[in-house]
Amino acid sequence: MSQTRSRSGVLGPLLLIGLGIYFLFHNMGWVHISLWQLAARLWPVLLIAAGLDLALARRSAWGALLTVVLVTALVAGSLMLIGSPPSSPIAGQAVEIPLEGAEEATVYLRPEVGWVRLVGLTAGTRDLIEGRCHPPCAIEIERSALEVGRLEVRLDSRGWESLSILGSGPGPSWDLGLSGAIPVELSLELGTGRLEVDLRQLNIHQAEVHNGLGQTTIWLPSADGARLQVDGGIGDIRLRIPEGVGVRLRADTGIGTVDLPADFEARDEVFVSPGYDAARSHIEVSVDLGIGAVRVR
Repeated sequence: MSQTRSRSGVLGPLLLIGLGIYFLFHNMGWVHISLWQLAARLWPVLLIAAGLDLALARRSAWGALLTVVLVTALVAGSLMLIGSPPSSPIAGQAVEIPLEGAEEATVYLRPEVGWVRLVGLTAGTRDLIEGRCHPPCAIEIERSALEVGRLEVRLDSRGWESLSILGSGPGPSWDLGLSGAIPVELSLELGTGRLEVDLRQLNIHQAEVHNGLGQTTIWLPSADGARLQVDGGIGDIRLRIPEGVGVRLRADTGIGTVDLPADFEARDEVFVSPGYDAARSHIEVSVDLGIGAVRVR
């Protein structure tokens, strides 16, 4: 009775080689796009590679060689089409949600994938939210019947059709401004991509920011008593502390590092920024990251 020995696939070795090449080129300054931007745009290539690995690579040596050639060509062609995140979306849906007498608001932002930038609007603006979603997003607005003056807004991606896969145009991106005229509770959840969140000019009471896979940069709020929860699966979380703000920070990583300024002080199970007791405002920050690095500056 003849026995057929199953061949091992080539997907694992290809991933290791690809990651090694990326980190080598990135450290030498030849590659400037982040790993998380690549992951957000090239994840379909992983599915294709897995299919080729099962269909061809495990059957014969020629199949394995053909898989390597096809995957290499596909990645190379895709990289030629990928650019850096735009400074602002070129097209898409204009978002303009007026305050209309609201005294406080809860804002939920749920992009699935891509590049997201959130900043404070100019003082005197009559809108709660202004900006653009590319591709268009679904908007739900609710004014509380029980609490006069309370506004609740939800912005969601329109589903998988919002994904830009290997296209030459701009990838999925949200460029939004949020009013600092009223107290806001913020919940921002991104599946995969890059987050740039500037909370310095906002009247934030509580904020929750989650990025499943990617890079997250947050300029912390200045409002006294603000609480911020930042979660991530795999990635890089960067926190920027405004002048005159005292921070109590709890940071946990499963596999990774927490990089704090040397003058931070350890108190019980938290880290405290220098001059915390005398600071004009005090905020609480909690960070949980599965794999990656937390950097505070």
